[in-house]
Amino acid sequence: MIKIIADTHFYHKQIIPYTQRGDLVSTLEEMEELIVERWNSVVRPEDTVYFLGDFAFGGSKLITRLVARLNGKIIMVKGNHDPRKSTQWYLDKGFYGYSATPIILDNWFILSHEPIGYLTDRMPYVNIHGHTHEECFDNPQRVNVSWDNIDGYPVDFEVIKAFFADDNKEYDNLHRAFKRSRHDGTGMIAKEAYQNGFVDGRNSK
Repeated sequence: MIKIIADTHFYHKQIIPYTQRGDLVSTLEEMEELIVERWNSVVRPEDTVYFLGDFAFGGSKLITRLVARLNGKIIMVKGNHDPRKSTQWYLDKGFYGYSATPIILDNWFILSHEPIGYLTDRMPYVNIHGHTHEECFDNPQRVNVSWDNIDGYPVDFEVIKAFFADDNKEYDNLHRAFKRSRHDGTGMIAKEAYQNGFVDGRNSK
């Protein structure tokens, strides 16, 4: 199973007063325990976790210790607060993988730390991101998985995919992400494109 989360900010002093974490913890040690508890409550050791940046403030020993406490095979997508190091440096700390640039998952979900600014309703992609903490954009093509926006529980990727493929008419107006050109001039919304296989290569027509 694939899980996704961003912005744990272990041992970042200012993150507690900056976010609503101040309602939950008062010390950095308490924050560590809360983050680990919530993470491990939904992530199994065999799961893959895409971590979308801003992991921890501290040196190599701290990062190694924290990674060892967390379940799952963690693939790091570098955030603005993460060390600018080599892939091997991250692997040596216990991460399963590392990317300094966004990753495209399942053909049309862009995983990045900061939200992608050039996403338009003429593009088939959904941007899963962190960085903005509790602030969310009014854009149906963006999913904010910052720790503070999802209460610290890594999100199941299948849940995100299902949201964009959901038949529930309640979501119809939210998914106007993709318009496919046709000779008759009609368009196709994102979930129709996803369900019919136009955006992920299942349908080449």
